[in-house]
Amino acid sequence: MHEEIQIRWNKMEEARMQFHVIMEHWSDKELRFKTEGSWSAAQVMEHIVFSETGTLGYLKKKTSGGFDTIEMISDEHRKNGDALKNRLESNEQYKAPAMLPEPVGDLTREEIISRWDEARKGMKEFLTTFPAEHFDKLVFRHPLAGPINILHTLDFLGAHIGHHIPQIERIKQSQH
Repeated sequence: MHEEIQIRWNKMEEARMQFHVIMEHWSDKELRFKTEGSWSAAQVMEHIVFSETGTLGYLKKKTSGGFDTIEMISDEHRKNGDALKNRLESNEQYKAPAMLPEPVGDLTREEIISRWDEARKGMKEFLTTFPAEHFDKLVFRHPLAGPINILHTLDFLGAHIGHHIPQIERIKQSQH
């Protein structure tokens, strides 16, 4: 794996481990607890897994025909990718993009973690062979930021998990 990707991969894995540590001893009842108008912790986990699985599917499809026809990043795309990461690293709350399925929250923690592990395994396989000379290609279209390159995509995925950690902490506090 290229160093630039490895750095971002490590951040994604650190965020995932932080998420797991927070939720390590939650019961099924705690995972499914929710207040009106908000998601349960199980739904948040499902949302993250949907997002990562969908992102990987998009990346694979976009690059399946090679990189020759994929557009290069511009200053505007760079700005949008940076803004997406900054937005997710803020304390602002946002609605999930409508294109993602609404998480049901009926999977067990083990089922969700298994799906997350599978998505991460596929992502790591994809990233291991991603050619450095194509880091500036617009390989992913984020619903809000628009087209972004692989490095911004990985920044997004890591920041996305970090963005949901305070939400999980709020869910836990509201149970007491």
